[in-house]
Amino acid sequence: MDEELKEAWNISVRLLSRREYTRKEIRLKLRQRDYTDALIDQVLEQLMTNGYQSDERFAEHYTRFRAGKGYGPKRIRVELQDKGVDDGLIDIGLQQSDVDWFERAAAVRDKKFKGQVADSWEERSRQTRFLDYRGFTREQIDACLGHDGEYD
Repeated sequence: MDEELKEAWNISVRLLSRREYTRKEIRLKLRQRDYTDALIDQVLEQLMTNGYQSDERFAEHYTRFRAGKGYGPKRIRVELQDKGVDDGLIDIGLQQSDVDWFERAAAVRDKKFKGQVADSWEERSRQTRFLDYRGFTREQIDACLGHDGEYD
């Protein structure tokens, strides 16, 4: 059992040396290698104790990475939930990422629509759908498009 624990530990550290992983992702990787849940729990506790794995750190890194790719806080939240990150840690990650979501929404809009003015209902609707799909909030979209919800 001690040899098996060492082997699972080495696999986990090797994974974490390449990039951040959530507890859920490491658990899945070790389950694929047929380790027992008790052994996996033991390895995960050691990783957290030694500071090698942190869902909070993962949430911060992932938020900055995805925001840089043009995604908003709603979509990033859903993706982090899918990866098994706790809602409280997601909130911390979104706050500590220091992303100005209003500025980010405007930059994403400008890149996609190249300064095209949303002067008709159809164009505003099209740009709103795009920004909503990217995960920006209604408030961020309205500020970006320069309207308060009223269309011509």
